[in-house]
Amino acid sequence: MNSIATIEIIQKFFNDTAQPLEVTLNVPIEEDYGIGKLMIQIDEKVIEGRILEKQKAQEKYEDAVAQGHTAIMAQEDDQKDEIIKLSIGNLLPGQEATLHLQLLNVLKIEGAAYCLRVPLHYFPNYSSVQNQYSYQFFVEIHSDSPVTYLSYPNNSKLIKTTSDENLLHIKIEKAQDNVLCLENDLVVYYRTNDMESTVLYSQESDSHPDQVAVMVSFVPSFIESTVESPSLETFEEEMPDPQDEPRSGSMSGGKMTTTVEALKLFLKSLPPRSSFEIISFGSEYKVFSDSTTGLDYNDESMDSAIRTVSQFSANMGGTEIYKPLEFAIQSITTKLQKRIFMLTDGAVENRQRVIELAEKCPFDIRIHSIGVGRDCDVKLVQEVARKGRGSCSLVLENKDLKTIVIQALGRAKDPSYSNFKLYLAPQASICVNNMKHDFTNTTGIELFRNEIFLMLSIVSKKDFSKLKLKASSDIHPVSNKGINHEWTKANFKQLDKGEELFKIAARMKINELSNPISRYDSIDIKSIQEKSLKYQVLSKHTSFLAINKNDEKPVGELRQVKLLNHDQQLDELVKKSKMQLGVSPTLNQRSYDMNSAPIEKSAQIKGSFTNFQVKGKKTKKMAADISESQEDEEEHGNFQGFGFSSIAHSQENFETMKRSKLFDQEEEKSMPKQALMKREMMPPPTMSMNASNRQIPTIGIMPPGSSPKRQMMQSDIPPQIQKSSMMRQSKTYDDLIMDQTSLGFWKNITIIQTFIKEDILSDQALISEIKQLIKDQDAFEQVWITLVALYILQKKFNSKKNEWELLAQKGKDYIRSFGLQKPDNYVKKINYKVL
Repeated sequence: MNSIATIEIIQKFFNDTAQPLEVTLNVPIEEDYGIGKLMIQIDEKVIEGRILEKQKAQEKYEDAVAQGHTAIMAQEDDQKDEIIKLSIGNLLPGQEATLHLQLLNVLKIEGAAYCLRVPLHYFPNYSSVQNQYSYQFFVEIHSDSPVTYLSYPNNSKLIKTTSDENLLHIKIEKAQDNVLCLENDLVVYYRTNDMESTVLYSQESDSHPDQVAVMVSFVPSFIESTVESPSLETFEEEMPDPQDEPRSGSMSGGKMTTTVEALKLFLKSLPPRSSFEIISFGSEYKVFSDSTTGLDYNDESMDSAIRTVSQFSANMGGTEIYKPLEFAIQSITTKLQKRIFMLTDGAVENRQRVIELAEKCPFDIRIHSIGVGRDCDVKLVQEVARKGRGSCSLVLENKDLKTIVIQALGRAKDPSYSNFKLYLAPQASICVNNMKHDFTNTTGIELFRNEIFLMLSIVSKKDFSKLKLKASSDIHPVSNKGINHEWTKANFKQLDKGEELFKIAARMKINELSNPISRYDSIDIKSIQEKSLKYQVLSKHTSFLAINKNDEKPVGELRQVKLLNHDQQLDELVKKSKMQLGVSPTLNQRSYDMNSAPIEKSAQIKGSFTNFQVKGKKTKKMAADISESQEDEEEHGNFQGFGFSSIAHSQENFETMKRSKLFDQEEEKSMPKQALMKREMMPPPTMSMNASNRQIPTIGIMPPGSSPKRQMMQSDIPPQIQKSSMMRQSKTYDDLIMDQTSLGFWKNITIIQTFIKEDILSDQALISEIKQLIKDQDAFEQVWITLVALYILQKKFNSKKNEWELLAQKGKDYIRSFGLQKPDNYVKKINYKVL
């Protein structure tokens, strides 16, 4: 319903051997998804799993297998947060087991639209051609307001659109006979007519007769909703269209390296015609330029800043924030809005003084704060952002820093609701929100455009009858809009009886308890177990268990089978190879580098395996040697049946899939040629906003300056495209990112060509079409190279979209300036093979 998503995964297993089997496999999930249900069907019998304490579940599983019964156990991997380990014990010869796994979550917002994304890695892609299988993907959208925009995967069918005065129902289906043709995530975008309106739901459950789960959500868009019900627009494959830098001693080692890379990406992502300044600080501070107005953003200043940032090291002692922040606020002058980005990983002795300084900022200055690691002063980071009317981001792991930094930059250009507060009475047994903010205190938060706010609570029925919910914010001076609402039980729409809201609330609370912000806070394992058991949601300290009592007892020794897809096989190979080389078996989950060049995960699982193979003779021989030894140690079974039912809060829709075999004795055949690349999924065009709100000050301090004449620096001269000799030198994701100019276009055809199999000038029909449309023929080369660069980002580096989306926006804005108003349409027409 609206933003509530229920995903059903169905897998079938069939034992065609003469021995009983114990099968284990890893199922990837998103970190914030809750596993709400596990069911196993054997013959006509359907058994629903129950959550038990981890040790107790393990004991019962082992006892059941020892007694000849079939048991299924699911538990979160101890080492990897986004992996569910499934074990099927005692699958008898000739026996078929159908596994049903239910995932629950609230949809995210992309391009001002709800986004349902089913990652490609959800679909197992095993190495043998015999393991090809068909798949079916169903989506049902139930909305209590008109759906004004709908984008769904290419080659899908819009089966049904029905509506009455209270509910709109849309059904989408996508199915193919060969999963190897699936190259990208399956993504559905939809936008409703009243996304900014507050959504209030309540739900009761027979499992919790004395409680009620409530949900509050809305999406600030600062755009008036359509009064009349508009017609539904449907599309295939469409996309909704300043930094204080710490250099204290605590920012050392890998943390400093990650910070430098994030800053370089930040500099590349700044908008054209802006200005910026960088202030690095430790026990003292340094300013990048000598100008009181900062630097105009162009190729020269951008490249100079990147070179300077690349040489940063944690050599400036302790953490002193007050003076550099004061300089950013008071000493750099501008006539436009100023945005300050404060990034720190340490603590200060004068916290209150720094907070008071942020509070004195004029309204047109915003401070966005980013705290890195568990050692940072959380209260300082939160309060500086709140007083400075900016966003606050806490990064516990370095790997997330790039995404967080770019997200903060994106927020800088958007309007917001300041000092947003929420008051709920009586007090709830569980109350969580996606902003991870404690609303029990008197402080408010900033709500930004097109970012969903979600709160879930579980209250007693008695308290629900007298529930009061108040929401308020300051009035925005430009839009003259604010939040001032009060609701009671009568305002909540009651959903059908069920456990969805209960389980989502419990999962969010479990995640909150499992990841304390401060390093000094201990994990409350007892509370996690209690909530996991009560609301039957999986946690790291509990397990799902389902047992089928077999009338027929197994004959023969139990045989263990581990099903691995390409990525998991690589993990095993690398661990073994590193052990043979005497190296620690620690492995990056996404890449393996034998030659000091990163291997990016391709849009296809097959791609990452190919990358592993082509890294050199030594690597290939090592992989071959390990593979031979591995064949004697364990066997990988065939897996051919797989199904998806993805429902926005709808009933279960389990589809019967093809029977698959776990084992096949035939020799593995070579992989077939891949189908033509499909159009990349794109979110809907982002709604327009007032031009004055789009002016973005940049690193540290500065707003965009007045629009200068078009820069004609050396890097701006249109490159002369000539027929490529197709000689390629390996290039990486970073090479592609660093090639973009400050104006937004890509300039180096050689770098672009290294990612494309064909000559990038071979599609003469599309090239001719674009040449006829652009205003300035001299700019064609820049426009075409930029279009191909955008295509590469979407096809090869889609998993890093949160990092490059602002770069892509710059590129599209540049293309639009020459008359191609819908660059996405031309990116979709490109059909080259990405290497």
